[in-house]
Amino acid sequence: MRRTHFTQLTPMRQFSAATFPSLPQLESPTNLPSSKVSPPRLVILGPPAGGKGTQCELLVELLGVVHLSTGNILRQAIQDRTPLGLKAQQYMDYGELVPDDLIVDVVLGRLAESDCVTRGWLLDGFPRTASQAEALLSAQGGRAAPDCVLELEVPDKEVVRRIAGRRVDPVTGKTYHVEFNPPPKDVVDRVVQRNDDTEEKIQTRLTQFHAHADAVRSVFETYRGDFGATIQVMRASGYQPPPAIAQSFADFALKHAAQRSLGLMRRDISKRLRRRLEVGGRGPHHTTNPQQKPSYPVRARVRALYAPLRMQLVPESEQRLRPMRGMLRELLRRLRA
Repeated sequence: MRRTHFTQLTPMRQFSAATFPSLPQLESPTNLPSSKVSPPRLVILGPPAGGKGTQCELLVELLGVVHLSTGNILRQAIQDRTPLGLKAQQYMDYGELVPDDLIVDVVLGRLAESDCVTRGWLLDGFPRTASQAEALLSAQGGRAAPDCVLELEVPDKEVVRRIAGRRVDPVTGKTYHVEFNPPPKDVVDRVVQRNDDTEEKIQTRLTQFHAHADAVRSVFETYRGDFGATIQVMRASGYQPPPAIAQSFADFALKHAAQRSLGLMRRDISKRLRRRLEVGGRGPHHTTNPQQKPSYPVRARVRALYAPLRMQLVPESEQRLRPMRGMLRELLRRLRA
């Protein structure tokens, strides 16, 4: 499996030069907004024992993203004695569930740290509810929205089989499975089943998972961001070989991360147009009344300002996007090889 790391975020020509040294590189057109290759931002969903941990390990190896689980983020915040971590510890000390809004704040704070910004991230175990998903998508004006989601589908009967068969050696702490990884003869008499691994407890966890899974998926599938940006959900059967799932999702993630990069470029161009119009678009007939339509001379002035800027930006943008699309196709081809 080819590893693609996004530790060094550079303009597109620098990224392509590092990834494809044999390909001819295009000089940057002048007067274009800076174009950066955005690292992937991913979410993985699935039932307990659905294979999320295995997929996270493989995707971190493939993409170089930061693996973030809610439990680890909370424990780290408590260990670092951050204000949010101390608040979470108070709930945990009393045996209460940490509120959604506090979990969201802790997770968003972690996503804003430098390693997640430069390498990208993979959220595991978050969001668990529709309200958490909505908070993630609305944070930072939509800039914290993931590129895509991987949902692992495993039947409930298989989940029960995977969890109920677990056994733990109380001496070494090693985990076995009565079917998939039986304990050796010298320890078989001392292995035990954890309290949370009984069939009754598993069914309770599955009920909680199914109560929120459809709502969380719906929040992602109905999201609409800037320039019509959407979040694609890729479903995969938990019976497929884990490396095959990871490779397919890595290709999927790179494609959508590149699309977000193009969206950011379009947003930069749009901002430049607005600034240009704000500076030069006010004529003698300008009105500050939002209910009153601009008079014809102002509309003509706006068109006159917009036309030359559009004629300059659109061809140059197309010139930049053309090699980006080609290099993305080549990258996906090599990843599949």
